[in-house]
Amino acid sequence: MRAGGDQYKMQTFDQHLMKLYEEKIIDIETAKSAATSASDFERNVAFY
Repeated sequence: MRAGGDQYKMQTFDQHLMKLYEEKIIDIETAKSAATSASDFERNVAFY
C-alpha cells in the first residue's frame, strides 16, 4: 500500500495521520496516540 499510494490512491492509517499532521489538522500528540506505533510515527516526522 505504501508504494502504490500514488497509483492506486491507497495509504496506510499512519500515512493518513501524517497527512493530517502535516496539514495541521491534528497535533503531534494526537497523531502519536492514534498511530500504530508512537515511536515509529515520531521517527517518521523527523524525515519530513
